[in-house]
Amino acid sequence: MSSEQFYLDFSDKNAKNNVSQHEDYLEALLYEQARSKQFLVNQNNAARARLGLLRQDVQDREKEIARRRLANCSSTTTISQDALNKIYQEKRDLMLRIQLITREIDTCGHQDAQKPLYECRPPLPQTRGDSNILAGFAPNRFGGVCRPPGTPPPQHLLNRSNVLDTRTDRWGCEYCTFLNEPSARNCEQCNMPKGSKPTKQRSS
Repeated sequence: MSSEQFYLDFSDKNAKNNVSQHEDYLEALLYEQARSKQFLVNQNNAARARLGLLRQDVQDREKEIARRRLANCSSTTTISQDALNKIYQEKRDLMLRIQLITREIDTCGHQDAQKPLYECRPPLPQTRGDSNILAGFAPNRFGGVCRPPGTPPPQHLLNRSNVLDTRTDRWGCEYCTFLNEPSARNCEQCNMPKGSKPTKQRSS
């Protein structure tokens, strides 16, 4: 065998070995890439599953918070019927007291229109010697005494008395003592006719 033939055979063997090694390398590289791809796919699927669970947990927690807020609001705003009735009764009592006080003020202003209300004094204790102390004082309708009028009152007090005179034209209901306007035919509070009086029940 000549040297040239030997060189050609050696070159062919080296070329075949290089091609075989390159194919093995490519096959190993493709296998490694496929294995890495499958690993990443598995990791992505697991992360998506965890994300879905977290989203569901967040939704459940938000629903629970909304339910608790609604329960707290409903529990704090709920009032029993007895409490409502008590509040309504207190409101009616206060309205009645206001009407009575207003009526007393209007009546006092009608009787003593020339006297300011601050001149009226509370009832004084009845002891010996009161006849001398109270000499020159006239009793008022509340049981106390008022100072006798001396000098004419100022102009602003006269204007105030005129306002009170116009308010005394109102008529009071005999049932609920509510003061109504002069033009009203029925009571604005209990709707009873003007001038009607409550009937007394006869005792058996």
